[in-house]
Amino acid sequence: MSVQFSTPLERLEDGMKHHVLVIPEEVADTFEKKKVKRVVVKIEGGEYRRAIQGKKDGRRIVVLGQHILKECNLRVGEVVRVTIRGDDDPNYVDTGEELAEVLAQDDAARARWETFTVGMQRSLALYVTQAKRSDTRIKRALELVEKIRTKTLHGDG
Repeated sequence: MSVQFSTPLERLEDGMKHHVLVIPEEVADTFEKKKVKRVVVKIEGGEYRRAIQGKKDGRRIVVLGQHILKECNLRVGEVVRVTIRGDDDPNYVDTGEELAEVLAQDDAARARWETFTVGMQRSLALYVTQAKRSDTRIKRALELVEKIRTKTLHGDG
């Protein structure tokens, strides 16, 4: 199922000040009834894996990172044409080339990585993949895998 709609890009001023697209209530209700939380959002030719999130005021949103805003040349207040569909692989984690390679070379870290929740994996992978330069991604991947193997991630205790 794929749905199209137009909505303005908003910047939330509460909490983390994210840039978001508000999903129309009837569209959000359709996905909620089918228990679909992970979606693929198509904007300006790019496709992005996102999660439908609820706000305290009842609205449902998808958060767009700065890299998406730049790739799509979006500005706050601009009306965006959106196509949204359920993610066929909601547990997919984009580790990026650098992290995937480092994990492939460290059996102990890879085994521990596999015990993490998908959300934790996604969060850690994002730290690596959001770096602009390849050298930085490699450095972050090496440091992260070392912390995974030695159980020195923030929160390990």
